[in-house]
Amino acid sequence: MTKEPLWTRNFIFLILFQIMNSFTMQFVMTIFPLHLVNHNYGGTEIGLVIGVFTISALCVRPLVQNGVHIFGNKPLITAGLLICVIANILYACFTSILPLVFARLLHGIGFAIITTLITTFAANTLPLSRQGEGLGYFGFGNVISMAFAPFIALSLFSAGFFNIFLFPIGSVTLSMILIVFFFRIPTPKVLPGIAAPSRAFNPAIVKKLLLPGLLMILVGVCACSVMNYIAVFGKERLAIDNIGVFFIIVTISLFSARLLSGRIYDRKGHAWILFPGAIIMFIGLFSLSQASSLYHTLFSAFCYGIAMGSLQPAILAWLMRLVTVENRNMASAAYYNGYDLGLGAGSFLLGHLAEKTSFAYMYFYASFSMVAFLIIYSIALLRIKHQKAHALP
Repeated sequence: MTKEPLWTRNFIFLILFQIMNSFTMQFVMTIFPLHLVNHNYGGTEIGLVIGVFTISALCVRPLVQNGVHIFGNKPLITAGLLICVIANILYACFTSILPLVFARLLHGIGFAIITTLITTFAANTLPLSRQGEGLGYFGFGNVISMAFAPFIALSLFSAGFFNIFLFPIGSVTLSMILIVFFFRIPTPKVLPGIAAPSRAFNPAIVKKLLLPGLLMILVGVCACSVMNYIAVFGKERLAIDNIGVFFIIVTISLFSARLLSGRIYDRKGHAWILFPGAIIMFIGLFSLSQASSLYHTLFSAFCYGIAMGSLQPAILAWLMRLVTVENRNMASAAYYNGYDLGLGAGSFLLGHLAEKTSFAYMYFYASFSMVAFLIIYSIALLRIKHQKAHALP
């Protein structure tokens, strides 16, 4: 049987867009805490400023589907990109707390619009039989940017580059040019007998998306602990000013995991990915809390990369399969809202915890979010199995 094609013109442009858009986010998230530390802000203040981003993104994502009905896909994603450009300009111009909070608020709005729409575009471009594999490849945009953005950001920051936020401004601008002039918005085929997507809140769909969305919150907490605080951890615990090699190892392991996990998902289902992924994430963060050398830290980077490369695409593909094609914006919003809620709650709670104890203890406690992941997921699968058994005649 001939496989349906993945590598279409549209899909290649989507990945190029993801590389540039993700480069911006990874760049800013890596240096922003250090930028605030240099201006004498403490852990709680850093967590608050970073967390504002999440609050705005959470509020905007449920409205994206309505926005598509009113404005259309391309005008809406262009507006999101322009908002991100303005936010990065504000980062470059101000150092006081209120303008930075406002900039993070704007950045969250723009980022929410972009990520919700672009993920739906990817799902609509891919054949259903290869969605796990295709969404894994789609995530290579994040993987490739992770290989370069943190390393470049930390190198420029260490060298005292005169305005560190010029790079993300340029990256977002290139993304906007690509999406406006070269990308064709995919139009999903509405299946006979299926109603058009509702603009209203739909409790039945929300109930379907609740479990994977909750699991994404816990994944987001783990991701937050690494993305927001690994640079400061490396400087304080290991006396390393540029821990960019950590992200290189993460990238290599992420890339390797995504090559395999999507195919396993398509053949076996999400349980074959989520159980081992959560266990490996626990090992990585727990190991990081005990790290006393660069080599120990790099082992943690390897585990973290394998786990993220497995968990993220599997949960995203699972969400997309729970809804009809017409409601994929809601599935995309649930994925990113869960992830961002984990990032936001983690930023505030873990930042406060690190300030009261240490970054090592912070990673110790963060690792137990994966214990909660395994418990919740196991109970949910047992309930589903029990319900199916009782449904049989």
